[in-house]
Amino acid sequence: MPDDRDLRSVLHDEADRHSPDRGAMLDRINQRRGTAPNRLMALFRPVEPGPRRALNVARPVAAAVAVAGLLVAGVTGIDLASSPAPPPVPQAAGSPPPVPTSPAPYSARPSSSRFLTATGTLNRYSIESWGQSDLVLATTGTITALDVTVRIAKTRGLRDAGQWTTIPDELITSSVNATGSTFVYRFTLKPGATLAPGSYTFAAQYNHSAGTRSMAGDSYEVTATAGKKAHVTGGYTT
Repeated sequence: MPDDRDLRSVLHDEADRHSPDRGAMLDRINQRRGTAPNRLMALFRPVEPGPRRALNVARPVAAAVAVAGLLVAGVTGIDLASSPAPPPVPQAAGSPPPVPTSPAPYSARPSSSRFLTATGTLNRYSIESWGQSDLVLATTGTITALDVTVRIAKTRGLRDAGQWTTIPDELITSSVNATGSTFVYRFTLKPGATLAPGSYTFAAQYNHSAGTRSMAGDSYEVTATAGKKAHVTGGYTT
């Protein structure tokens, strides 16, 4: 039976025989990779002296982004490292602003009649030279006839900038006309159209001279039918 020294010698010989050949492994990797450029290796390649040395600071960040992008690409086919961010979507005139996340800055007390409740509000996204007056109607009945009028007083520099409503265009007509002292925005439900119980918004948009605009001269009037008639009037200040 061999002693410990003989056993250790045999084990060392076996370990040497099974040690990986680093040079051969690198040759096999290079052969498989071919001549195609390696994006990740390029990011970690040492920087030579000179002006390019400044890029060395940014390389770790770029490498991390590239790694994340390639990993996602492997699963989804989308390369995050090269995909640009989506551009912001411009907002056209006469279109709804983003949904508010807090109460409007100016809101009058609601006006109610039978099944109908109306609330006049200055939209919270109004700015010092542009405004939107919202009229929110809530109905507990199915409306078969509706006429909404919003009057915006001609304060200094006031100009019409459009109107919109949450009711689909195929169900309603809208218009704006100027009188001597106001802009009149009107919304009328088309014959045969109906509105289910719920809440609907009507908006008048306008430009005005810079500064806080008084809403004391603004008003609304609504006539609706849901089995019975309801008529409400009100303003935009308490």
